[in-house]
Amino acid sequence: MAEGGAATTATTLPRDVIFDILSRTPVKSICRFRCVSKEWQSRISDRAFIAAHRSHANPEPLLVGTAHGALLLMNMDGKIVKKIKGLGVLPTFRSTLDDLICVCSTDSTTRVLDMATGKLLLTCRPMPDGGRIYAVGLGRAAASGSIKAVRLTEGLRYDGPSDQACEVLTLDDGGGASAAQCQWRPAPSPPFLACLYAFSGAGTTANGAVHFLTQNVAAARADDDDDDIPVDSVLRFDLESEQWRSTIQGPLLKGDHDGDDGAGSAWMKTGQIRLGKLGGALCMVQTEVRRAGRVYWADIWLLDDPDRSVWAKAYAIPMHLSSDIIEPLRVMPDDGVRRLLFHYFNPAVQVPWLKVYDPRDEACTEGVQMLHTSGRIGLCSLHLECFVGATTKN
Repeated sequence: MAEGGAATTATTLPRDVIFDILSRTPVKSICRFRCVSKEWQSRISDRAFIAAHRSHANPEPLLVGTAHGALLLMNMDGKIVKKIKGLGVLPTFRSTLDDLICVCSTDSTTRVLDMATGKLLLTCRPMPDGGRIYAVGLGRAAASGSIKAVRLTEGLRYDGPSDQACEVLTLDDGGGASAAQCQWRPAPSPPFLACLYAFSGAGTTANGAVHFLTQNVAAARADDDDDDIPVDSVLRFDLESEQWRSTIQGPLLKGDHDGDDGAGSAWMKTGQIRLGKLGGALCMVQTEVRRAGRVYWADIWLLDDPDRSVWAKAYAIPMHLSSDIIEPLRVMPDDGVRRLLFHYFNPAVQVPWLKVYDPRDEACTEGVQMLHTSGRIGLCSLHLECFVGATTKN
């Protein structure tokens, strides 16, 4: 619709009809329509319109990344649509939850930004003694819908096994409490030591629980030898009860589910293990080395049943090097082929790519080279108020 035509329509159609049409228009178009006239700009910025648009909209996902000290929001072509500064020194993207984005800066400070208001909801700084490492997970409790952050901290010790502490903070308790009123409160320590490094996908949230890979050691708190657990197992912290649920056994010690190599073969061929999320489900990304010719693959396992530790291998994506990183983003909304959009990152060259894997011919198509970003890339679905009502530094 041309600007002149849009302005003419505004004078001929009833206001309630215009309101209804615009409330069902994609965010990208709405942001452009603010330039039609001052009347349209005022109407689109109105709280009632923003609320109506949110109730109808199914926003197209945006890419989230960081570069040059700023958080970047990009469309699927890699074009920057929003840039946010003031999030610490060289922030890196960690995770998203609705309109919330979690980043971590080089001084290990974690921040949670509300894109709808432009406000910082949480600033989590390192421990004062400087001798602790931590991971933060962000998620929504299944029944109450409360948004909570989970923090695991681990003391660095050289004279014995480490221990870990768990804390929980409620960002939105439904009663309008501000971030300043929120307090970290203690929760039970994990039953086994969790891997807290970001590379492992520490703090991945799915189905109302925050997940952590276990460390490659037996738990220091175990009282008997039968408590040792496999190194590919997953700890899960339930956000509703604020308790640790039963540990999920990973798929790699059960064999590769193809039946040709026997139990334990998948673990013997494994290089890296990471946690992620795909389509709302927890997934495990396994870098697999197929010994003949040393070919590398990223096997993506989806968790079907957490209580019974049932996994299914969804994809096997070819890789160039075992050190490369593949992170699944979304299953493409096409004709049911289940093509996978994923982020491919080679740490040696520090340039991420968006690629698409087609399971029909087991091949990847070259996608968009993300020249503006460095490090990890994620997805978020932002509503209109994130672009109309947010006040952030640019």
